[in-house]
Amino acid sequence: MPKFSARIIVLILSALFLVSQTHGQTPVTDATISHEVPEEVLDGSGAPLPVDVGQNPLDFFDNYSWQMFVALNWPAKSGERGVPDTGKSIEDSGRRVWETWKAGYEIVQPDGASPTHWESLDAETPCPDIDSEDSALKRVIGTFAKGGFGDFNQVGFGENDTKGPLICQNSTYARYEVRVNKQEFDFIRDNRLYLKSELDKRATATLPLRFTNNSVEVKAAWREFTSDDDQAFIDTFFTTTAQVYDPVEQECKEKKLGLVGLHIVHKTPLRPQWIWSSFEHVGNVPKHGAVPAATDNFSFNDPAKPQTTSPQQTPISTDNEPIANPDPTQVVRELKLHPPVGTNVGTEAMNERYQAALAGSVWANYQLVTTQWPRKTHDLAESPPDNIAGNPFPDPFQTPGNPASVSVSNSTMETYVQGASCMLCHDVARRKNLDFVFFLDFHAFDDTGLAGAKPNSLDDLQKVIKSIQNLKSLNQDE
Repeated sequence: MPKFSARIIVLILSALFLVSQTHGQTPVTDATISHEVPEEVLDGSGAPLPVDVGQNPLDFFDNYSWQMFVALNWPAKSGERGVPDTGKSIEDSGRRVWETWKAGYEIVQPDGASPTHWESLDAETPCPDIDSEDSALKRVIGTFAKGGFGDFNQVGFGENDTKGPLICQNSTYARYEVRVNKQEFDFIRDNRLYLKSELDKRATATLPLRFTNNSVEVKAAWREFTSDDDQAFIDTFFTTTAQVYDPVEQECKEKKLGLVGLHIVHKTPLRPQWIWSSFEHVGNVPKHGAVPAATDNFSFNDPAKPQTTSPQQTPISTDNEPIANPDPTQVVRELKLHPPVGTNVGTEAMNERYQAALAGSVWANYQLVTTQWPRKTHDLAESPPDNIAGNPFPDPFQTPGNPASVSVSNSTMETYVQGASCMLCHDVARRKNLDFVFFLDFHAFDDTGLAGAKPNSLDDLQKVIKSIQNLKSLNQDE
């Protein structure tokens, strides 16, 4: 009887395995809590996921996004860039791996000088009181771009290449920073892409730039905490104490900040149009469609106010400086997270899986809001064949002219364009031969001698949307 029972169990397990292999990929069933950065999207057996995968591969990509989030938020080895401390766990304190990468202000220096090499900790910072030697050992939030006001605003298009700021419920401004890993940084430095003159040359070149495989870029959104904020709420965030540049006073002030949003963009060997992952703190805004209780605490939503997103304010600039105690921005999540489809558990269930695995750490209070990826990576009709928009999923339009039905945006970084998508917006940079890399166009040092000229502003997003709407409707995988 024992042998017969064992034989039956083996047959059942074999049958289940064969069912799982119907579409060629082994399902992902567990959360992976590791400091290792995945180089590609993998299935449950560890095999790379093919680009032309037959079924909707949502779970594989969402699982990959969480693996990236965990690995990049692993505590970093002290004094080194981009090296995880393998003697620590994700729950331990300290600067995270991505926080040790080169920051935007280290890449684009105020005089257009070449940034120091990757291992160097030296760079001029926006903080006048911080010496350039070993400055990377200090946590600095600030930028040289646009007179130091560039990190107050969200990305925009057309006549205004920035949109308005995001203001927390405690009447403080959200601030933004960009950091890149060694592969991306070395490519930028070697090709002098921190200079506007070089970007101008690339824009008219015959062949587009191609960043190195496994280049990774992150954009972080931070909120400020004050003595009036509830400590129990603060404790749910990953926090840092940073020197934050005040462009009005032209000095840095020590602030306690909480991470509210994190974009992760990764150029993988199989997906040259990059993979786009976006995370938020669960306490930013209510869930899509939820009616918040009067006692609920959110960073960017007041339950007592109408549950609609505020109109964007005028971008912060030298002509519109930040003020004390600005009116908070009211934000709602305008699109739902991707629901279950076919054999996929969906984004919310994947979040719950990782949040359970991260229980007891602040990272359990973060959620994936979208993963977007290229479904088509090459077109032989194009030259070079990978110079294409990537036919992204989720598609920014379910049918031409109609907005997406699921989340393709981050409420802290695309507050005012929650129907737009990562790959749609960054495709404007691809059209400028910059391989989807956005921030250089905004931050590059203007060495062209065009004093007062608007630096390399992007095309009007509406023109891009209109051109996409005129294309043949793309088939959906669902």
